[in-house]
Amino acid sequence: MCKEKPKYEDGWGMAVMNKHRIQRNANGRMAECTLNRPGYVAIKKDGDVFYGGSQMWYEKNGRFSHSDIIRSYGCGTIAAGDLFLYLALQDTGRQNRITRIAMKDGCSIMQEHYISYLECIDSQYTKTKRWIGVTGPKLASAINRYFRFAGIEYEASWAWSLTSSLMLERIEEMIKADIPVILSVGPNTPILWGDAGIPFYLPVNTENEGHVERGYVKSANSNIHGHYVIVTGVIPEPAAGRIILCISSWGRKYYMDYDEYRKYVAGPGGKWTSSLVYVRKKERIRDLSEGLEPGSC
Repeated sequence: MCKEKPKYEDGWGMAVMNKHRIQRNANGRMAECTLNRPGYVAIKKDGDVFYGGSQMWYEKNGRFSHSDIIRSYGCGTIAAGDLFLYLALQDTGRQNRITRIAMKDGCSIMQEHYISYLECIDSQYTKTKRWIGVTGPKLASAINRYFRFAGIEYEASWAWSLTSSLMLERIEEMIKADIPVILSVGPNTPILWGDAGIPFYLPVNTENEGHVERGYVKSANSNIHGHYVIVTGVIPEPAAGRIILCISSWGRKYYMDYDEYRKYVAGPGGKWTSSLVYVRKKERIRDLSEGLEPGSC
């Protein structure tokens, strides 16, 4: 996973998103929804505040070094680690000795502490592998092991082959429950070495007859595939005939066009690898003794 490298340091492309889509989901049923914490998982680094973690904070220390593996394939580990931190930030009862590695200064998370925390998450739970990163089912399994350890009454599963409407329903359900959504823009399937992808966007406001209209421009990250992101909000735009997903990726806030994503899923992406980790409350609360206490980090 995650072979597409971020380019936000180099400036942004300015190709404007097509605004002339066939109208859908315009019946008023769906309203804009976002996570309750506006800054998501705010991480401080070099005087800047990031919107979640970034695998690009890891150095290139040789092709087979652990640092290089996380840098190149660690998006699943970043996503899981940020999910755990978000839950801990929102509820002190979900904080534990692992999350406190990152939260040494309370709710203020420093990048160096975050990296130490992520090392623990990877070594004990996600176990990122070269070339494949963390597959969707293994990511869900790792999240469940952490939930058992932390005593969090949630369960996770990899959602196989979701229709467009059911996926959107799952995303909206989780966001309304204040649960970040781990979404995969999977590799090209079955041609895993293919290079088809989708763009990420940045917001831009334009003035039209005295009114400010929100639009989006294509970022330099314009061909994303084989990458996990975290969805933090859903923005329906019936007048434009589109639904926008607000996401965290590489420590920045981006936007995705949901129709473009689903076209990728129906085409080169495939429904098996381009999907989401569905997290919800357990139907039955298991005995916490079933949880596996990880070794010392």
